[in-house]
Amino acid sequence: MKKIDGLYHGHYEIKTSDVEVKKEGRAYIVPGQGAAYPGMFKEFLDHNEDFTSVFRFADDNSGLYDLLPVSTYVRLPGTLPQAKMHIYRNCALYTA
Repeated sequence: MKKIDGLYHGHYEIKTSDVEVKKEGRAYIVPGQGAAYPGMFKEFLDHNEDFTSVFRFADDNSGLYDLLPVSTYVRLPGTLPQAKMHIYRNCALYTA
């Protein structure tokens, strides 16, 4: 796994005791609760097409909930209202 600004990424497989499912993809592991900060994931959003496409989908749908684009938490966090910062943080973490 490669460390990038406190985040780790790598490939994974899903295995259970009864069934083995080989699913190649990418998993992003963040340190844990309380470790999120505005601007987190910026390097991924700027340089990883998989990451960008998922955030693009979230951005396209955030208006349905009267929210600014979720990627704003990553790219321009200073423009978000402080009263809703926790909502954007949780949306960004869920999206990632």
